[in-house]
Amino acid sequence: MADAHVDHVREHYNKHTKTQTREEALKAREEGVAVPLKRFHNSIKRALINRFASNANRVIDLACGRGGDIRKWFDANIRYVKGIDLSPAEIGEAKLRYRQIKDERYQDHPLTCEFECTDQLGTSELDLAKDGEFDAVTCMFAIHYFFYSEQTLKMFFRNASKALKNRGFFVATCPDGKRVMAELGLQAEVRKPLLHLQRKWEDPKKPQPFGSAYTMHVQDTVVEAHEGFSEGSLEYLVFRNVLAGVAAQFDLFPMNDFWGKDLRGYFEEDSGFVRHFKPSFPGSDKSLEEASRLNQAIVLQKREKPNARHFRLMEAYTQAIEEFKLTHDGGGDAVAGVGPSRKREDEGAGEGPSKKRQRPK
Repeated sequence: MADAHVDHVREHYNKHTKTQTREEALKAREEGVAVPLKRFHNSIKRALINRFASNANRVIDLACGRGGDIRKWFDANIRYVKGIDLSPAEIGEAKLRYRQIKDERYQDHPLTCEFECTDQLGTSELDLAKDGEFDAVTCMFAIHYFFYSEQTLKMFFRNASKALKNRGFFVATCPDGKRVMAELGLQAEVRKPLLHLQRKWEDPKKPQPFGSAYTMHVQDTVVEAHEGFSEGSLEYLVFRNVLAGVAAQFDLFPMNDFWGKDLRGYFEEDSGFVRHFKPSFPGSDKSLEEASRLNQAIVLQKREKPNARHFRLMEAYTQAIEEFKLTHDGGGDAVAGVGPSRKREDEGAGEGPSKKRQRPK
């Protein structure tokens, strides 16, 4: 990523790193206005990790932040996790958190976590000790930063694919660009009690597939505005077919059938490789639900030997990206959703998971 963009993201998250004791941090977390959202989002991440990484030997977490999923990794019985992030302050906190959690509750658990600080995730290939050895790659609430440019997203997926075993899973959560656009409408800015959005791209109806920036502030979360970042987190619109088209170039294809009892109730849809969050926070301001509803879960599967269906998908998504570039129309089904003519191709592109409560094969 461009140096200025990397510096901006790094500084935003560095400043969100707390200097509190662990007890103070836990108390603050339980008293904040966004507690229902945090619990719901953590439940979704836990369910996804259990579904696609339980009993895994090796997992890599891209943009791991402060290690907020460490307990989930322990509980999913994962044996090794490598966390990567560009914020040195957050990596330092993740290392401390791992040691504390292991010492307190999981002394005999085989999980080993290693954390690495690097800003090369979207700019150059990672030097992984064991390429192609990871069972799953996760990226929770961060892939939108790599939509800064086509080059950064391609390098991101190159690294994810390089890490994964064949038939391994890529699991991500992020805001849906189409829903961000719908929330903004034709306005440059939307301000609600707990949610602020501000459009940074020029024409509200004509975003670019990459680099269409906006700022998001959700009170009492890591994207909250703070000193030096009065508008919140600088992010980029994510369009599902653009994502799928780029990912397919690196043998990562949509995993449409990932339903299960452990995921039921969290999402609006019961099919498709994108599932939108379905929050319910009674007693909270409705803008907290609206903030959560912007988000989606995405699951891809690595296929080193794509079949004819995968090639048709790749062609359809590549065409969608080119159409997007020509028309600058981010709202159409050909780009932001799956159009009727492509729906049958999109179905079943990934291999369905086992009905048992275990990681799909």
